[in-house]
Amino acid sequence: MSYTQVKFLNAKANCPRSLVVRSLYARKLLEYLKQDFRVLNIDESFLDVCDFRKRRWSRIDESNSQPKHNISPRLSVISAIDTDGEVYLSLSTVKTRSEEFCLFIKRLMLRLQAQDENWKARTLFLLDAAMYHRSADTRNYLCNSGAKVVVGGPYAFSAAPIEHFFSALKAVDLNPNKIKTGKR
Repeated sequence: MSYTQVKFLNAKANCPRSLVVRSLYARKLLEYLKQDFRVLNIDESFLDVCDFRKRRWSRIDESNSQPKHNISPRLSVISAIDTDGEVYLSLSTVKTRSEEFCLFIKRLMLRLQAQDENWKARTLFLLDAAMYHRSADTRNYLCNSGAKVVVGGPYAFSAAPIEHFFSALKAVDLNPNKIKTGKR
């Protein structure tokens, strides 16, 4: 048995503009995949609790209540997953902004360069339309680096593999031994 929480769907999600933009995005992405591009889907999330299983069945003698925030300070996660399932991950205690995002991209590019000198010819970065993805700093950095970038369509969460990665990450207790967290 599973539990599904029903959430409000934003009216903009299925407006004609969003549907058209998602369709164009899907076509573009399929073109790159047909050309055998390596697609790196990059996104951010955060961890402020270790156990995201907020609603679940439990034994009679087991508490089902979860602490509100048991990771302090919260962790910002920037992650990329490619079409082969390889994951690149960054954890920090700062809020993600353009500077942190560009630093992640820089380190990711260095890693990709070490793996394959010609990675830019067959690699595509897939981003959502987060503010720091669209910022002038990020756009300038990506343009100057020569990376190919596609921005996903609005409300296209199910088409973003990184969202499935975050879902799997948050489906388990990340700290089953209840080890205290902190800056030290």
